[in-house]
Parts: sequence; structure tokens; C-alpha cells
Amino acid sequence: LEYTRKYGDILLNRDIEKLLKDLDDNLMLENERAEEAMRRIEEAFRKERVRAPSHAGEAYEDDPVKLREQLDGILGLVPPDAEAARKDLKGLIAPHIDLRAGAEGYAHAYRCLGASDPADLYVILGVSHVDTKRQFVLTEKDFQTPLGVTRTDGEFVQELAGRLSQDYFEDEVAHRNEHSIEFQVLFLQHVLAGDGYRIVPILCSSFSEQLEKDVLPESAPEIREFLDALKEQIASYKGKVCILAGVDLSHVGRKFGTAGVINASQLAAVEKMDMEMLKLVEENNASGYFRHIEMDKNGRNVCGFAAIYTLLYLLEGAGGEFLHYGRQHEAATSSMVSFAAMAFY
Repeated sequence: LEYTRKYGDILLNRDIEKLLKDLDDNLMLENERAEEAMRRIEEAFRKERVRAPSHAGEAYEDDPVKLREQLDGILGLVPPDAEAARKDLKGLIAPHIDLRAGAEGYAHAYRCLGASDPADLYVILGVSHVDTKRQFVLTEKDFQTPLGVTRTDGEFVQELAGRLSQDYFEDEVAHRNEHSIEFQVLFLQHVLAGDGYRIVPILCSSFSEQLEKDVLPESAPEIREFLDALKEQIASYKGKVCILAGVDLSHVGRKFGTAGVINASQLAAVEKMDMEMLKLVEENNASGYFRHIEMDKNGRNVCGFAAIYTLLYLLEGAGGEFLHYGRQHEAATSSMVSFAAMAFY
């Protein structure tokens, strides 16, 4: 009856049955069939030694030659950073938004990385866009793209896991379709010559419980244990380490649960708050950054909240340098995503 009032049409039982069948066929119902399919997917993924690219041919070119041209075109938006060559790069914030939308942000970040002395190990902090049981997700899998395979430092990952009391491989399947690390691997492969470096891919969850409780993330034993163990593992590594955070910032508008049409004054207000937040990040003020997000319980939906906090915790004492701020405004859905690039020395 409600459907008829709203749409002026009659919803027949056969239409409901067809809808339910379509949802079931596409594993979109919470039932045993969907759970079994997910178990099979997870088991198959765990057996794979290499994590296959999940966004090639969609978010970026799947032909290696065309992909190199695409990435060259992005990097060409920003001139080489001569100053970066004289600095010791410790960390980097780069976008994980669609490569076309965030092109200039990627260019600023990876022009800076390319001009710096390469690291032996890149710890890549991504964002898990699906719910996970743990606050962090580990994997030992190598990462493949059309440009080749980048090796994960399995020894580092296993030694890190040995320092921890919880199983951080439990949610490993979250890496299967996650783009936030995949996009960083692409640029590393393109910018760095050879395969003399290794990566440590780590997905970060939301820290939402800590926001609700108004307490710093490290006050939670699980988070503190992981952050300290990772920090100690990095300190014991015999080689140069660089921390990368593949993150985006605010997500506002109808697509992200904000009612109404976003106008110019609202966009300006979000940008002002983003810049205030980035100033705290640039100052490596982890607690100040947390308190900023806490003010409205992350009402701007800063998806990189946990990954950025983790980077600041690991790079305590390193100074940040703001490189770029950008945003993608999607008029059709009245939605906006912002992103930034920043280097730490």
C-alpha cells in the first residue's frame, strides 16, 4: 500500500519474488548461500601467494604501455621537486581517490617521493572500506599490477605478527578488492627503478569506538599493542623505511548521507575545516588531530582518519610539509570528496 501511494503503481507478489531471487542470485541477501560463497572466496584468496589487481581496466589502464603513459601524464601535472632531493623523506600522505579525480594530488605526492632517495621498505597504510573484526589487517601477499609484482617483506610481517597477541590476518580477505593500497603500489612501481624495495601493506579500520568514548586510540589495548609493535618493528629494521598513507579526507553530500544540495558556502566551510585539520597533521600533532575529528564525531566522514593517526604515531617528531589540497565535486549526487598530499621529513 505504501509503495502504491508513493509510486502510483501496484507491487505484485511475483515482482517481490523476482526481486528476492535477483538479490539472492547476486549474493545480496544475508543467508547461508551468501555466507558459503563468501567462505569460498576467502579460502581461495588465502591460498593465493600474490594479490591480483582488482581495479585494472576500470580505475586505470590494464595495458602496461598505456598505463605508463597514463601515470606519466599524471606526474607531468607537477614539475620535479628539486628541494625534495635534499631532504630525508620519512613519510607521505597521498590520495586514494580515482586517479583522474585526484591526479594533481598523486602528482605532488609521488613527484616528491621520486625526487627523494628511495627507501628499502615502504609501509603502506590503506583504508579498509569494509567492516573488519580487527582495527588493522595484515597480509604477506605480494601485490601484482599490470606493471609487475611488488614483493611484500614477509619476514617483517611475520616478526610483527609475533609481537602481537591478536590475529591480524583474520580479516585478510579485506585486501582482495581494496584499492587504497593498490593505487600506491602502482605509483611506487612507476616511480622507483627496479625491485630493490619491499612493502608492508596494512589496512586500517575506523577508530570509531574511540571517538564515541572521547579517548585517544592508543588508550584501547588492541590499538596500543599494534601501534607500539609496528613502531618497534620499524625501529629494528636494518634499512631505510618510509611510511605511506593512502587516504582521502572529507566525504559529504547525498552519496554519504548528508541531506540536501551542497552549496558553495558549505563547500568552503568543509575546506576551512579540512585545512585546520591538515595544519595539525603538518605539525605532527596526533592528539590535536584526534580532538579535531572528535569535535563532531567525524561528521565530515574523513575516511583516512585512522591511517593518518597511525602515520603520525609512527613518525613522532618528523615535521610535515603541505603539498596539495583538492576535491572532487559530483554535481549529479551533490557530493564531494576531498584529498591532500603531504610529505614528512
